[in-house]
Amino acid sequence: MSALSKVSKIALAILVLWTRASAQQAPSPPTPDTPPCVGFLLPNLNAPSKGQQNGLGDVFASCWGRTMQLTKTGDISSWALDFKSNRLLLIRASHPENQSAAELVMVTLNPWKQEKNLAVKSKSFLVASCGTVLLVDPLAPEPKIVDAISGLDVKQQAGAAQIRCDRNGGTIASLQGATSISGGPLLLNGKGLSTTVADFDVSPNGRFVAFNEDDSLCIYDKESDSKSCLRDFRQVGRMSIWDDGTVVAAAETSQACPLSQRLTTEPGGPTWPCPALFEWRKGARESLIQFLATNPQMLPPANGKFLLSRNQ
Repeated sequence: MSALSKVSKIALAILVLWTRASAQQAPSPPTPDTPPCVGFLLPNLNAPSKGQQNGLGDVFASCWGRTMQLTKTGDISSWALDFKSNRLLLIRASHPENQSAAELVMVTLNPWKQEKNLAVKSKSFLVASCGTVLLVDPLAPEPKIVDAISGLDVKQQAGAAQIRCDRNGGTIASLQGATSISGGPLLLNGKGLSTTVADFDVSPNGRFVAFNEDDSLCIYDKESDSKSCLRDFRQVGRMSIWDDGTVVAAAETSQACPLSQRLTTEPGGPTWPCPALFEWRKGARESLIQFLATNPQMLPPANGKFLLSRNQ
């Protein structure tokens, strides 16, 4: 029995509760043993889909048992919170009927103020890494990464398609050009970690690297030079790893999403396997955090307290 099938009963129970709730109702708080603060994207089931496994939604954060809704537009495909400035960065579908159009929006949270809008490619995404927020265009003819805060291009190692690094830029993981549909080689400061990586992240302190390798969620500990993997983990969206080695990522489950006909690319197409957000650490069992959620970001306590203060 796979790791995901072990939580199917839990996921099914949450699915029943979800279908009875209003589409506008905030998600239930996480269980007591979840990380102190994690943000995530929750699909809006009443909004048009950008394609299978890419439904638009809103950003929520769960901190110490309290769940907050940070946006209410229902058209967000990617997001990130800048730790230094508490700025919220969003990629929004500027025209729902035009799935190729999107815009980068930067919002100051205290007070809530929209600072700038920038047209971007619809497949672009945001990731908090390297002490800032990176804007990644994975389909550019030449791999391009921009510091979304400053607007400056980020220098990459030769041949790298994507990078992640610690808060000071000392530990650098780079994903080379994809060699198959499963991904490409992942290097850590020039040392090979894996050959078929689809997504990855580096902890802010630089000790841990998390990556999805052939449908396995893996954690590499640089201090002990060891790797541990959780098998049969069909990841959806981005992942996030924290300084203690805790990784949070979404994976497909065996459940079909409620109102799944609204999340397909065409009538009669396959239903969308519902994702669920899981927490996992080396040597521990994975735990279910939130059903339907994707694109998590682990948040420091200071940022969590700030968000709570803004949602009183």
